[in-house]
Order: sequence, then structure tokens, then C-alpha cells
Amino acid sequence: DDYYIGPDSLEKAVKAMDLTSNKFYYFTMFLENAEGHRKIQKYHFNKINYWKLFYSAYVPHPTLVISKKQYQTVGLFDESFKITGDHDFILRLCRKYQGQFVDWPLTVMKQGGISGRNNKVTFAEFKRATIKNGLPAWLAEILFRFKVLKLRFTKKF
Repeated sequence: DDYYIGPDSLEKAVKAMDLTSNKFYYFTMFLENAEGHRKIQKYHFNKINYWKLFYSAYVPHPTLVISKKQYQTVGLFDESFKITGDHDFILRLCRKYQGQFVDWPLTVMKQGGISGRNNKVTFAEFKRATIKNGLPAWLAEILFRFKVLKLRFTKKF
């Protein structure tokens, strides 16, 4: 249910990229609720704040543009993940390549997908992805429990 802002969005995105660099690119996106209201999302990520990826998905997968070579180096999506395969992929990608944020809206991501409908299952799978990508299991468990507790205080569980 995610979609590009316009029919020429990907073409414009490629023009904003340095195709000779070894970076991957990600762009601004809009979050759209059930009523059609949009909220802009900008995620600035770099090697210094790489640790944030073990807590949340700071590199939005609907805006990610990578090369064939990067796919070949990092590998395909791990299909054992039903919800957080994109984040597992991003964790692997960020270990090998530098990301470049482009402040230009590329996509709209509709809210209400599977990851938002069952947060506890999503958090558990997210925890498994972070452990797979090097986060110590004890720390992943603490972060998981914190997120579940935070969710209980912010909305219905």
C-alpha cells in the first residue's frame, strides 16, 4: 500500500543521486493515516548514530534506493522474517555502505499495516533481527521490554 509521490518520482530521485558513489540513498516520505492526512517524516542517519537502528527503523525502507551491486553484496531479504525483513536488510546494508539522506519526498507510506496491528509480535521479530545483526541478546531483550512497556502507556496493547 506504499506508493511513490508521482509517476516520475523514481526518475527524479535517480537524478538527485551520485551514481558513481558507493552510497545508498534514502529520501523524505509521508506517513498517511486512514483519513488521508499526511505527516512528513525525515530521518537523518549516519555512522555515528548507527546504534539507533537497533531501537527503531530510522532508515525508511519505502524510500530506499540501492544498486544491484549493493544487493549482491548484502544479500536478499531473509524470508524467515514476516514483518521486519526490511529492517534486517537495512541493518546489513548499513554495516557495509554509507547512507545518504536526500530531503525530497519520494514515497507515501500508509499507516495501519501489519507491523502496526500487532506491535508485540513486531517488536519480538525486530528483537530477533537486531540479535542476528550483532546486538547482544540481553540488550535486545531490555529494548524489547522497554518498547512493550512504553506501548502500554501510550496506547492500547
